Amino acid sequence: MNISPAVMFALIVSSACCVSATPSLAQGVKPGDRVSPIDQLPLRTTPPEGFLGLKGSETGTAKPTDEYLVLEQRNIPTIFGDQKWLRLEEIGAGTSGWVYSGQSDSKTQNVRPRN
Repeated sequence: MNISPAVMFALIVSSACCVSATPSLAQGVKPGDRVSPIDQLPLRTTPPEGFLGLKGSETGTAKPTDEYLVLEQRNIPTIFGDQKWLRLEEIGAGTSGWVYSGQSDSKTQNVRPRN
């Protein structure tokens, strides 16, 4: 089956315009949990938004040695599957921002729970 680039583009645009980012409480990490990144992750002002999936500006870095409170979770639809983004606040410092946690359907994420 041959699909022209114009038709493929139209399909992508129409599907992207019909979905929006929605808060989600998927299994695993959820708002109120304490977590640490498994590696350094950029903290951003916003998760991806709009058709092009533009991310907010970097405001800092979440470090594996620090502990964060999960304030909010969003699943962001993309043509490659939903991405899980978490809004974190560093415990004791008050620094906050959004981090990419991984594909929503993946068992591995970029953060791990803290006890």
